[in-house]
Amino acid sequence: MTLNIPFEVRFWRNVDKQDDSACWNWIRSTLRGGYGKTERKRGKAFSAHRAAWELTYGPIPKGMLVLHHCDNPRCVNPKHLWLGTQKDNVHDAFSKGRRHGRPGESNPIHKLTEQEVLEIRDSALSQCALAGMHGVSPSLISRIQHGERWCFLSH
Repeated sequence: MTLNIPFEVRFWRNVDKQDDSACWNWIRSTLRGGYGKTERKRGKAFSAHRAAWELTYGPIPKGMLVLHHCDNPRCVNPKHLWLGTQKDNVHDAFSKGRRHGRPGESNPIHKLTEQEVLEIRDSALSQCALAGMHGVSPSLISRIQHGERWCFLSH
């Protein structure tokens, strides 16, 4: 009966472990983007690399992502994983050539300047007021304030 087998044992059975320095690939189903998928909490799909992190190092702090040094989405080798922010993730992707878009003002269709973004982050005005002032949507203002857009830009 698999229900009596601890999650940790069931999890590592689904990993093709090579030597310590190689990628350990998840051999079961995947999520969009090729990331391994495991059932974790109340049947909810959970990324295998995040589960590997938690099994090895403990809980993932709120707002942090589990990133890959190896850039292999199926890899769950804890030695290939590291914690970072969304900003770290974007910087990592650009530095390794995985993102080909041009960030910020270097994008020919940008709507805001870097100075405007910094002002938006520091403003006490409502998202709707800021959106009206800058001619963008309130959802874009929200994404900027939460570090989901223009996240490469230091605050």
